[in-house]
Amino acid sequence: MPIYNHLTSSSLLLAPSLPNPINPLSDFSVLPSSLVQYPSVHPSNLISEPILLQDPSLMPISSFPSQSQSLSQATDNSQNQHEDIKKQFPILPLHPEYSLPHSSIKEEVRTPTIPSFYDYTRNYSIAGLENIGNSCWMNCIIQALSATLPLSNYFLSKKYSNDLIPRKYFANNYFELLKKLWGPHGGEVNPEEFLNCFCVLVPGLSQPYQQQDAHEALVYLLDLLHGELNRNYSNTYFEESPSCSAQALKLHSRHSDSFIWDLFGGQLQSEVICPNCFKKSVTFDHFTSLSLEIMKNLDSPIPLEAILQSFTQGENFEWKCTNCNRKSPNIKRTLTISLLPNILILQLKRFSQCYLTGNQKKIEKLIHFPIDCLDMKDYMSHKEQNPGTRYKLYATLNQRGSLSCGHYTAYVKRYNKWYLCNDRVISLTKNIVPNNENYILFYVRNDLKF
Repeated sequence: MPIYNHLTSSSLLLAPSLPNPINPLSDFSVLPSSLVQYPSVHPSNLISEPILLQDPSLMPISSFPSQSQSLSQATDNSQNQHEDIKKQFPILPLHPEYSLPHSSIKEEVRTPTIPSFYDYTRNYSIAGLENIGNSCWMNCIIQALSATLPLSNYFLSKKYSNDLIPRKYFANNYFELLKKLWGPHGGEVNPEEFLNCFCVLVPGLSQPYQQQDAHEALVYLLDLLHGELNRNYSNTYFEESPSCSAQALKLHSRHSDSFIWDLFGGQLQSEVICPNCFKKSVTFDHFTSLSLEIMKNLDSPIPLEAILQSFTQGENFEWKCTNCNRKSPNIKRTLTISLLPNILILQLKRFSQCYLTGNQKKIEKLIHFPIDCLDMKDYMSHKEQNPGTRYKLYATLNQRGSLSCGHYTAYVKRYNKWYLCNDRVISLTKNIVPNNENYILFYVRNDLKF
């Protein structure tokens, strides 16, 4: 199962508990020892790293909430009195990496910065790909990712080899394919070797020459590349949920940190408010693409913004509150985006399944999507803290026919010109017009130039 689309991030690790609990965020009275009390956790999750005592002289007066007024008065009297009073507060804060959230602390959630690469594709044109037997689903994925120039130049510059985990070979296969695509070629490129390698590694794709869902294959492909280029690979995952988005990202980066994540990784924030005790529960999930339901009750054309608005409104479900331990049969869950990716991939869910027969039915409605400016500000968790929310379209994957018997094509933008990629045939088009075949949309942030 792909880690990004289904992985819920871990929670903050806390120090073990001691008798006579003290609230570390509100009660900074004189402690009987140099330790502060925190909630207990499972022994296997305890931190072995020593926590050092912070010098009180380096801490502002606001760090002592319960005594802030008396300390302010002492400061007005004399510096000596100030130092004497501070010595009465031997506080041991958590290490900054594990510190608990405070309502006065402003969260900072920043999209990873993508380094500039020399454009190794600049002297070459887009190459076609041979259809080796129902392989159009892979061909259009390759064309869209190949048009993602930061990713292509990351491989073509061979910088990916610095992050490559030993004894892994899928990333090398992708590099060899890119060399053929962006090199002195005399015609179309045969992707058979790459396709065979992909199908060996992905469960359920033992027969590569059958029609597949392009979105599912895309998620698997990104997950494979991430797994081989992960700079912080670890089998250790954290079970509990963090309390803020900044902590969720920090915990996620401990085991998932790659150039693939830097480009495509984003974070969702889910909120539920208990109608009985009004306790707010917040959880976080990480993604490399968003799957958007097409509303059946609206007539064509449907604006993409309306679909995004419906996505963030969430859904009703049965939920049990961990605070009051009471069940709510129909509670509303809202979704927002706490971290926008550099490359935003949106899947329009055009296939629905009949509950009685199990047959797949395609939704043929026209979705009208912006090309030059998609503003995601209204769907963010903290609208005022997230600049750079505007995107422009640079590729689409299109599906004609049914899921089991259809054909995929791709539109890609290169140097302000749009090209239609239909397997081995590459043709220049004047512009791109939304139609009822658009299936996956690729957007890039306006401040990421390529």
